[in-house]
Amino acid sequence: MGGTGKSHVIHELLEIGNDANMIKVWTMANNNLNAADIDGSTIASILKQQREQSKEEQANVIQRHLNPFAISQLRKSNVEDVRLLIIDEISNVTTHKLGELSRLFSEARQNKEEFFGGIPILMVGDFNQKGPVGGTLATMSLMKKVIQRNKCYGQKLL
Repeated sequence: MGGTGKSHVIHELLEIGNDANMIKVWTMANNNLNAADIDGSTIASILKQQREQSKEEQANVIQRHLNPFAISQLRKSNVEDVRLLIIDEISNVTTHKLGELSRLFSEARQNKEEFFGGIPILMVGDFNQKGPVGGTLATMSLMKKVIQRNKCYGQKLL
């Protein structure tokens, strides 16, 4: 929902974490305007994508190799030190893009057993919006996978 202060909360988290050297917080969003509003990067720039992917390319995301340059850039950026990853406007992110982003962070942190290489994720957005064009809303699919994974490992959700 617009005007509720989501961006303000993100800026406060950035200030508390990064300015006080307490934790390293990274922010990102699906498009340039949203990323600029939170002093973050676009998801495509993190993935080193040159253009938006077609539905066929999105369907092959599991088989596709990650961009080696994207992995090396994350490692050079000290991705090991990241303690919180904030993704704004999550309702605009497809499951494919979120999955590829998770694989990238897992590879860069050399922790393939956990989503995003074990980095806690804060997903922010208006869940009453329509989902992304040409894809499935990432949050519903992700939550189903988290619940399924926790049941397999006997973990309880809060």
